[in-house]
This record gives sequence, C-alpha cells and structure tokens, in this order.
Amino acid sequence: MIPFDLFYNIAVHIRGNKNLDKAQKEAVSFTFQDPLFLVAGPGSGKTTVLTLRILKFIFVDGIDPKEIVATTFTKKAAAELRSRILSWGELAKGQLEKRKLPSKQRFFLETIDINRITTGTLDSLAETIMRDHRMMGDSPPIILDQFLADVRLAQRGLFDQGRYLDQTLEDYIRRIRGAYGAGRLATKKAFLRGLQDRFAQNQVNLKSFTKGNAGRQKVVEAIESYRESLKEDEALDFALLEEELLTRLRTGRLNSFMETMKVLLVDEYQDTNYLQEQIYFVLARAIRGAITVVGDDDQSLYRFRGATVDLFREFGSVKSIV
Repeated sequence: MIPFDLFYNIAVHIRGNKNLDKAQKEAVSFTFQDPLFLVAGPGSGKTTVLTLRILKFIFVDGIDPKEIVATTFTKKAAAELRSRILSWGELAKGQLEKRKLPSKQRFFLETIDINRITTGTLDSLAETIMRDHRMMGDSPPIILDQFLADVRLAQRGLFDQGRYLDQTLEDYIRRIRGAYGAGRLATKKAFLRGLQDRFAQNQVNLKSFTKGNAGRQKVVEAIESYRESLKEDEALDFALLEEELLTRLRTGRLNSFMETMKVLLVDEYQDTNYLQEQIYFVLARAIRGAITVVGDDDQSLYRFRGATVDLFREFGSVKSIV
C-alpha cells in the first residue's frame, strides 16, 4: 500500500499541480471504515473528491477495486465518474511505477485492476447483481422497458374485467386529478402508472391504502392485477426491480454479493427515494457503516420519482443503523 502523502502528491500532479482545498483534502483522506456525509453543491469539486476518495481506497487503504461499489443517479453521471476513476487511476499507477518504491509496494501496484470497480445507477446495479449473484432457483431479472410495462398495465390493470369503463375508478381519478381528461384511457393509464411506481418507491401497504374507499379499492385491484401478470412471467418494471433487489438482500439471497463489498459510495443522495434508501441501509449494515454519501439539498430534481430531499437532510450518521 502507498502512503497517503505520496498518493496526494501524485493526485496534485495529475490535476495539473492543483492542490485540493482543506475541506476537499479532509474528505479524500477520511477513513473508509466510518460513514462520511458530504454536502457538495455546484462548483465544489464533488466529482474530483469522489474520484480521489475512491482511488485513495485502492492505493492507500489497499481495498481491492472489486470490493468498491459507487452509485449515482443518472447513466451520464455514472459514466463520467467511471471514466474519471479509470483515467486518473491509470495515471496514478503509471506515476507510482516510475518512483523508486520498495519491492512490496511495487508488487502491490501490479495486482491492482481498477477496471473491476463497480459503478452505475442503482437500476443498472440491481439488474447486474441479481443476474450475477442469484441463488440456485432464483431467476435472472427480466426487465420490461417503459413502453412494454405500460402496455401490460393497460391490458391487465384496465382492460381486465373492464376496469377502464368502471365509473368508480373514473370518479376517483377525477377527484384527484381534476375533470379534464379523466375519462380518457391515456389519462387512466398514466394515473395508474404514477401510483404503481410511488407505491413501490414508498413501500406502501396496498391493503392499508384502500381504507374502505371504493375508488382506492379499484386502483389497488388494477395494480395488483398488473403485478400478478408480471409475476406470472417472472418479469419486473423498473420500480419493482429495486423492490425485488431489496427483498433478496433482506432475505439473504444476495449474500455472495454483500460478502464481496467493503465500501459503498452514493452520489446525488438528495434524489434518493424511500425504497432506494432502504437498499442503501441494508448494504451499509453489511459493510458496517463504510459508506460515503454525497448530495446537495438545493439540487433535488426527481421528486416525481418518489425522491424526497428530507432523506438527505435527515441522513445523519449511518452509525445509527449499523
């Protein structure tokens, strides 16, 4: 393993001889064993800190890249983070190999394969994890894209038993959304899609949701029929994909994956919904709190997907859940 001071000097060189400020350096050097909560707004050097912190895990702490999982909210951000990690990692490795290092450290450098780090959105990671680490008897995930999922929702949620003509359902939609378009099939399908996703993202108990309300009962019947049809085909939509990941994590069916993890980094945490937070908490317990959370409560963009900035503001210390 490489001393931090040497690693830091290499990092400064890679960045064109630009030093980190005090807060950035503290974040990069912070121990990997304990939870770290970072508030990082635009222009704060968030990607730089995340990248160098990950590389510090590898070069200084000696963590195998395959034991590192880093998630962010969008595919673009995940690709950018991975690109930065790989490019800076190879530059750092090349610079270190030029130094006169003890044979033990030189051997250590030869064993590093930065490409083995796991990065991606939670959806992409869920699909990969459940495919590559499934137990015998568990099916690999079959994910319906949004178009096919919506077709299935219309077929089984609305056309099944003529629900698209049900006046009770239409009246309920009219009360919630207003009169405009309440009788249209497209409106009903969009309404059910929104509720189906929110129910999964917020882990809503469907039976409790009805509370004797006839309109809610029709909604639940439609969504349960849709979910049952997916179950019959062993298929999932994107919201149910994350729900299935949580179920398998909690029931020990992905222990082979959790046993390979040592640290977890979560970017854009302010866009996390309740379901995703539960997934992160299960993983945090498995690695005994070795988690880094980064976000900005002024930049929450995905409330329509069940995200709530309160989860970020109230995150506190992961020690409380370990």
